[in-house]
Amino acid sequence: MLSFVITIIAFCFVHVTQGETDDPVNVSVFYESLCPDSIRFFTSQLEPTYSELRSIMTVDTHAYGKASDVADTDGEGYTFECQHGPEECYGNKVLACGQQYITNHNTFLEFNFCVMGAEDPPSSGEECANQVGASATDIITCANSTEGEFLLHEVGLVEAKLDPQVTYVPWIIINDEFTQENLDAAQEDLKALVCNTYGGTPPAACTA
Repeated sequence: MLSFVITIIAFCFVHVTQGETDDPVNVSVFYESLCPDSIRFFTSQLEPTYSELRSIMTVDTHAYGKASDVADTDGEGYTFECQHGPEECYGNKVLACGQQYITNHNTFLEFNFCVMGAEDPPSSGEECANQVGASATDIITCANSTEGEFLLHEVGLVEAKLDPQVTYVPWIIINDEFTQENLDAAQEDLKALVCNTYGGTPPAACTA
């Protein structure tokens, strides 16, 4: 009887442990729409890695970075200052509005990748929305209104809760924990980092 109980406990332990290690690797990116390092990371690391490893990874993105905002005196919106100027603030709003109006997360990521891969990300919202089958009108109207300001402010609030705080862009967090080692590794070879972090059986893409 005792051996039976021990066997059951051992089975449950293995089952729970295996479930935990099979969890997808989460990659969180805090970035700016006109930051050269952000653009480089999206185009050379994040998009190609996600296209190969989406079965073992999740991605969430937040366009704000080294920006700041203050509430307008009339209480109707916010005024932003962005590291790369007003155009970047607008691009960040386009991305925040895209996230609001594109409810399918994978479709939003396609939109996100399209914007960050464009020659001029802030002005690419309409084209990229059309490309992924989203409403360009909703997104652009939002980006040009106080709605976009409130949405971008909310992104800033999410970023402000990070510990440690953002000191570099893109700021990359793996499985909800920031380390300098992971930040460096993600920019060098995100695919290898995700494959090495994943605790389950790696897909064939990890050895390709």
